[in-house]
Amino acid sequence: MNKILLFVTLMLGFISSSIMTSCSDDEQSPKPTQQEDKYCLMFYGAGGDEAHDISFFKPVQYAAEVTGDNVALTYMIKYSSEGKNPNHVSYYIGEKGKLVEDESFHTPDDFSIVDPKNLSDFIKRSCNRFPNRKYILIFLGHGSPFNFRYDLSDEAIAMTRSTLYDDNKMMSASAMAKGIADAGIHLDAMIANSCLQGSIEHIAEWEGLADYLLCSPFTIPDVAYDTSSIVRELENGSSVENALANAAEKAIHAWSVYQDKNNELPNYGTVVELVKINDLTPLWNVLAQTFQLMIDSMDDLNYTVDFPEFYGTALYQSYLRAYYEKLEINNKDFFENLRPENTLDLPDFIRYAYMYSGNARMAPLLSRLEDVLSDILVVHIQSNGKHDFIFNVMAGDTLFKGDHLSRYRTCRFDRLTGWASLNEVLESYHSAN
Repeated sequence: MNKILLFVTLMLGFISSSIMTSCSDDEQSPKPTQQEDKYCLMFYGAGGDEAHDISFFKPVQYAAEVTGDNVALTYMIKYSSEGKNPNHVSYYIGEKGKLVEDESFHTPDDFSIVDPKNLSDFIKRSCNRFPNRKYILIFLGHGSPFNFRYDLSDEAIAMTRSTLYDDNKMMSASAMAKGIADAGIHLDAMIANSCLQGSIEHIAEWEGLADYLLCSPFTIPDVAYDTSSIVRELENGSSVENALANAAEKAIHAWSVYQDKNNELPNYGTVVELVKINDLTPLWNVLAQTFQLMIDSMDDLNYTVDFPEFYGTALYQSYLRAYYEKLEINNKDFFENLRPENTLDLPDFIRYAYMYSGNARMAPLLSRLEDVLSDILVVHIQSNGKHDFIFNVMAGDTLFKGDHLSRYRTCRFDRLTGWASLNEVLESYHSAN
């Protein structure tokens, strides 16, 4: 009996020891390390003149010099007709600290950098060269404010604001969206090294194509984002969000001395923002509900005592006051000199419409809009310290020339929110009174 008890005791001790040893081994064994994130930055654009050919090329060259094991880059540029190689298209590869032109890459004489198919082919070529990475698209060129001649032409009825130029031809936001979508690659980020790319029409076109958009709704200088530091931070393990947020912070300080060529005094009218654009459904929903509420309440009466001149009047008067105040550009204000004409800041207009009208039904919608903006705006910096230029939107008289309004309704932003309908109602009250 004693032998049996001794045997059982020894076996229990062995089992207990085995279990403890097993747990101890699990705790001490190294966990499989995740493969470090690797990135490919894809630069795509056109200079438009010899000076811009150089000013766009140099930052890419310097960014290539700090590439290493984790970050590589590609660069396709169409040189201007003024340079040493008129209209020549080059494809460069940057890795391990060097930028080398791919001499095997050739394009036809009529190659257009603003053709979405060529953008799509460039993205696929870059992904094939550097597979299984995270991808960031940086487009370099000259952006344009909304232009009905180019952006809503008969040939491309659903196009919105322009992003790139090529010999007076333009790539619209929707054309860029098509080029990215056709490549079949979800981007970690888009960086707009091009002026006026922060309008809400742009963002609507690019929703779902990337996680982040680094851009400005105003004009930007040629020496724009510090791409070398972005590459260095990604090489050292930074997240895309942190690297781009840091780039935005650095840019606003550099751009604070940006000067309008038509004005001898410095212009401090610069904005930089980093926006989450993968899913903007909450934004479209709250805007659509707000616009519809305003349309439905035009004839309701104003009972706010903060603006006595409007007390007891119809709400449309308060909405119109907010609308035209936000449209007007104060040319004596250095900040506003760089704001494109025929635009207003959409969130700021809604805030003013609420305050002037005292429409209490707008309050929860405005609160929800502020919550949505705080969620999707990772960074928003204005060089004057305010937050009244976030998302420019097309507005004003130009919408009502010829068939502009009906054509504007074809852009994605309007289909999602009904902005044109609110403008149409406001204009009808303005004309009648």
